[in-house]
Amino acid sequence: MELIFEEVVVILQSSRLSNYMTVASIMLLVYDYMLTLDSELLLIWSSRWNLVKALFLLVRYMPFIDMVLLIFYLTRNGTSHTACRITFQTSAWLFVVGASVAEILLTIRTWACWGEARWLTIGLPIFFLVVWVIVYVFLGFFLRSVEFIRPPHYAIPFGCFYVEADSVLVACWAAMMVYDAGLLLLMGIRGFPTLKGMGKETLSKVVYRDGLIYYLFLFVLSLVNIVIILCLPYEYVNLFTTLERVMYSILTCRAILHIREQNKFETTSWSFDLSV
Repeated sequence: MELIFEEVVVILQSSRLSNYMTVASIMLLVYDYMLTLDSELLLIWSSRWNLVKALFLLVRYMPFIDMVLLIFYLTRNGTSHTACRITFQTSAWLFVVGASVAEILLTIRTWACWGEARWLTIGLPIFFLVVWVIVYVFLGFFLRSVEFIRPPHYAIPFGCFYVEADSVLVACWAAMMVYDAGLLLLMGIRGFPTLKGMGKETLSKVVYRDGLIYYLFLFVLSLVNIVIILCLPYEYVNLFTTLERVMYSILTCRAILHIREQNKFETTSWSFDLSV
């Protein structure tokens, strides 16, 4: 497929904006890592190994693998559209795997907030599987629709050029938004009565407050991605993707660290076991 000059200009402009957002997201990830490394060493690495600790470390460090792939994708000259496609697809699958692992941790926290209720013990895994099967299936459809070409000679070594992308990706963001909305609703029902009239910083306040803020933030990010896909040209389809990937890691890890930190200062009979 040959591109006319005007199309190349549009791709270059949109790619530059997307690249800026990607670099800013990478810097945000590194900055947050530096801010929370002391807490991680104190509260995580010295603790016993269990499922939640393993999930925490996956959520914490998988984004750095994603970022290496993204940097490779952004800095290659694009002459091999096969290499561009493989890198793009690998990065996309790592995104959904990392996001789903983060959601497992957030789901465990919501389940614990409800006192490990039996109906949630059954319902939340079913809800999780339905939503994330949708995400994985429609991501596969989207990745098959993305077409890469070799960039024109005057654009080398700008990067990879994709000239087509199906809007089916909106189903992935919609499914993730529905899941976060469900967890937000559960946390709100359980948390608002507890948060009302609660003055001092307590473990329950930390859990409910962080949960409501973090679920709402992830919900809004997914909504923004849907609006971008539906309202902007396909070149902007990944404008906020890296930011959401980074925020899944940052918010989930901070939630666990805040709980562990509050546990060190408070002895409570409140049933909440996320002691990583």
